[in-house]
Amino acid sequence: MHKHTLEHEDCCDFRSYMCPCTSASCKWQDNLKNIMQHRWLAHKWITTLQGEYIVSLATDITLPGA
Repeated sequence: MHKHTLEHEDCCDFRSYMCPCTSASCKWQDNLKNIMQHRWLAHKWITTLQGEYIVSLATDITLPGA
């Protein structure tokens, strides 16, 4: 692949994104525009505060090495 294509894909809003939830059991991957819907449907235990930025607060999760 061309170098510029790879660089573009790394920062493109239309590329596939993995679920930002650290749960190893979540294999979700889709367009960034669908991430909030996924979060509401699959990770209801995460509290979300919305304003200029979106902040998600997770509870009762175990992070390896934390």
